[in-house]
Amino acid sequence: MNKVRAIGLTIYTYSVLEEKTDQLWEWFQKVEKWSGRFYEDFVFASRDKESSRIWRATSKNKENLYGRLQTELPWDVLIFSWPKNSLRSNPYHVEGVHISMKSCPQPWKGGESYRIPSYLSIIFNPDILFQFPLSIEGFLQLGIEAWEIIQGVYGFVDVETGVPLQDNLLRNIAHIMSNLVPPDHFEEFQQWQSAIPVLDKKIWKPFWGNFLGSKHIEEIGGFKELRKADPYTPYDEVSRIVYEKGIEILRNCQYYEEWHNLKNKGVLLTLSQSPTDWFQEETQTRREGLGKILKKVAISI
Repeated sequence: MNKVRAIGLTIYTYSVLEEKTDQLWEWFQKVEKWSGRFYEDFVFASRDKESSRIWRATSKNKENLYGRLQTELPWDVLIFSWPKNSLRSNPYHVEGVHISMKSCPQPWKGGESYRIPSYLSIIFNPDILFQFPLSIEGFLQLGIEAWEIIQGVYGFVDVETGVPLQDNLLRNIAHIMSNLVPPDHFEEFQQWQSAIPVLDKKIWKPFWGNFLGSKHIEEIGGFKELRKADPYTPYDEVSRIVYEKGIEILRNCQYYEEWHNLKNKGVLLTLSQSPTDWFQEETQTRREGLGKILKKVAISI
């Protein structure tokens, strides 16, 4: 397969999304403006009122939804979609857009091993990127803003090839077990599940767009090695040294097209001018090269 069927952006966080209602509401409106599609349907559920009801995205319903976001706490899920009646379909089947938010307790049980990240996600048909010259720039800006709003710890822009973009194995089990997904992708996705509690330290693999947090960069710079070799240097000093080294390694590797600085000392690296270039030889060469640089923090098989 060498056709881009769908493109997705997902930003993960361990922060509490309910504290950012107004910013998130504005972000959803910006996605609508960027895509040029007005939302037709939405689904909303709080943890106390689980629901799969599909609502029409009328002005009145959206106004009521905004009120529910402020009162029905904590949230569980919010999904907007275009076109009408497309929430049960993949965006590439209906040439549409799905924008979703999943809010999880942080952590849901004691300790770091019980963290399940919340996320914001956009999945859309690639034709949207050909609407006007600034579509790609606007798309990346949405990702950068999402990172800032929810205090992202990891994220990526994926060219859809069969593996689901989000993080719930049970919800995607039919997709994973279909004949669209090779066995090695299934194994990879299982590895991804095991890394969910430590996404601030691990990444999945190199994607077209790679949102890396400061801890990823520190690991690339040799945090474990330096800590082992010199256990008496103060932790903050070790972090500073290896962060600077990680930035230097990434800057010098030349396996990216664009570099964007993110808040909280993160970076976004993209591999080409557009995710629609994914199957071009130059893009794949960069992907392979970046994969070697990110090997310290990647979980892919």
